Amino acid sequence: MAINGSFYGKTSNAAIKPKITWSAAENMEGNYSDVTATLSYSRTDSYKTYGHWAGTLTINGDKKSVSSKYIEISKNSNTVAITHTVRVPHNEDGTKSITVSATGSISGTTLTTTTISANLTLTSIPRAATIAATDGVIGSVSMVTIGKKSDAYTY
Repeated sequence: MAINGSFYGKTSNAAIKPKITWSAAENMEGNYSDVTATLSYSRTDSYKTYGHWAGTLTINGDKKSVSSKYIEISKNSNTVAITHTVRVPHNEDGTKSITVSATGSISGTTLTTTTISANLTLTSIPRAATIAATDGVIGSVSMVTIGKKSDAYTY
């Protein structure tokens, strides 16, 4: 099941609000999630900020950078600056937490810094146990070992 959300940060200009919108779609067989994040900006007042944006969007340590993209930020514009998708492997037990963050600025404007970051917990992917057995003889004791991928599961 895919999950999604969003969170806000701050910039050097109190009227310019950065927002990261994200989604994660897990793959049970591969034990990973494809995570997509988009950084956008809006103003809370009637002014406009425009110019060539430069910045970086990081998902679980994987960075995507843009050196120059023309954008215009106005009231409630939700202007997209950058989008990034990363395949994130989960832990052996199917759990995974990641950090999504971004930086950015427009040279020659009051948007000189962007600070936005959040720790996200992805949906846990159920993992199958491994089963190993010794060669047995009918009527005698044999050893069967179940290797649990998570202590949360019972067998």
